[in-house]
Amino acid sequence: MQVKNNSLHIPIWVEFINTKNETIIIRDFNIAIYNNNEFINKMTQINFINKDSEKIVLANNGNYTFIIPPRSAVKYDLYFTLKYNASSRDFNNLKIIYHNNKDKIHTINFKNFAAGWNSNIIIKDKDWNRLM
Repeated sequence: MQVKNNSLHIPIWVEFINTKNETIIIRDFNIAIYNNNEFINKMTQINFINKDSEKIVLANNGNYTFIIPPRSAVKYDLYFTLKYNASSRDFNNLKIIYHNNKDKIHTINFKNFAAGWNSNIIIKDKDWNRLM
């Protein structure tokens, strides 16, 4: 995670592990910014990046909805960004948000910190973070 040039950038990879005997659907996987528990804004899901004149497609072929087969594990590279503006005021919490196959919204705490837009922070977390 990095705040640079008035934009927040979060490249992550996720691994979905389905130990059930049924298919799991994770729809519109995203990161939202919060100030304490007050929702501020959703980030923008990036579908692809250009690296060394090569187009690298992210997520599920650019789609942030995932279908996880029974008894399987899948990995995806994701990238989120958000430009600073007045409606994206200070924040101190990032949460993962998504819809399940019954259209129920799930919100999971991802990262808490004090800096928000006030600093050019860089967080490189190499440890596993179990979300659910």
